[in-house]
Amino acid sequence: MLGRALLGLAFAAFTVWIHYEVKFVRAPAAGGTVQQLGALKVGTPAPDFDSADLTGSEVSLARLRDEHTVLLEFWATWCPPCRMVMETLRGMRTDLERAGVEVLKVNEAEPAVAVRRFVEREGDEFRVVLDSDGVIAERYGVVSMPTMVLIDRGGIVRWIHVGHLPETQELREELGRLTRE
Repeated sequence: MLGRALLGLAFAAFTVWIHYEVKFVRAPAAGGTVQQLGALKVGTPAPDFDSADLTGSEVSLARLRDEHTVLLEFWATWCPPCRMVMETLRGMRTDLERAGVEVLKVNEAEPAVAVRRFVEREGDEFRVVLDSDGVIAERYGVVSMPTMVLIDRGGIVRWIHVGHLPETQELREELGRLTRE
């Protein structure tokens, strides 16, 4: 009986501590469309990176953005909101292609075999880039997933969104602005 009481007390103390850490110690992640994410700001150059995709092909942001507007989506297989964004982007596929957007789904720090298995099971249609050591996400200031960054053909960050994007009108409007320029 005393053991259960001590266990309950320890659990309660741990719960209060976690609540305090999350609410007051750790900075809450910004949600929605933001103008800045760490050092990354709308209107500034996007950090370049080279990585591999799931097929082992080299992916260079610098080379891609010369030909396309690039939408980076930082995600993970364990992230339920990332699955919702996957569906949102599937629904926008035609608009994205029409606007000349290359979608790169940057998977953060998961083994390639697990990512490949997830993509095969879920039928993801976009190019998956592996960020096995988390360096790309770090350069982009990603602290929460999903996070999306839209980069124009000049390499400038045009839009940053943190969290699920249930309504695509905002992204559609930004794509419209880019295609008119």
